[in-house]
Amino acid sequence: MILSLRQRIALLFLPVVLLLLGTGVAGVWMLDNLGRRSEDIIRENVVSLKVMFELRKELNELDRLVQLLASAKMPNPTLQEEFQQAILRSRRACQLELRNVTVAGEQEAADALSRHVEAMIVQAQRLLEAPTNKRAALFSEYNSNHVHAQNHLAQIWTLNEQAIYAADLAARETADRSVVTLTLTLASGLLLTLGLGWQHQGWSVRGEVRRSASQKRVPADDLPTDGHTLVNLSASRSIEFGGLEALAFLRIDNLSDELAFN
Repeated sequence: MILSLRQRIALLFLPVVLLLLGTGVAGVWMLDNLGRRSEDIIRENVVSLKVMFELRKELNELDRLVQLLASAKMPNPTLQEEFQQAILRSRRACQLELRNVTVAGEQEAADALSRHVEAMIVQAQRLLEAPTNKRAALFSEYNSNHVHAQNHLAQIWTLNEQAIYAADLAARETADRSVVTLTLTLASGLLLTLGLGWQHQGWSVRGEVRRSASQKRVPADDLPTDGHTLVNLSASRSIEFGGLEALAFLRIDNLSDELAFN
């Protein structure tokens, strides 16, 4: 069966079309999966950061109310009600954090935070119920739990902050690795050039395949040529030295050392 010129062109382009489709589908899937996963990670960590921000305010408010109630000469129902509401909000924040553990080491810190917040609340209640002459000893235990709670709160904040940074960095690095250029040119005489390039942090690598079909239909004063395939490779690295920029590169043309005529 003798193929027409149009069929030969179609068959020549078929592998390239399949490669383009495969690269496109893989790229779309990778970027979509990366985007969804990074968004989920960051959303979960942001929840913990918001909870820790609110809990820090509540612990400071709780401490302020304890100081005021302990120094008050007469019962103050308004302050007492604010004190109870601050306790409820602090406990609620601890429960939210315990249900949103997402980072290695966060579970231990969240458990310790919850214990010390609860101990702080219990000590505050005992302190306010105790006679004035016995409050000094209870203040020491109360302050110790307050300090420990603040330390574990800061630890959880740092863990989630680092996780957000790591997720963002991983997304950026993956995006850098996905910088792939694909070039395709078609010249007269069925000269097909397919190039694939990759760039990442100053490195650049490129491969190129040039396929030239045989040319049998030539004028009477010209000679026919056989088809050939050339493989060209290149790599380069951007370098900064003493405030100057330089480019080191390596290039290999016709890797297979094939004889070719135009």
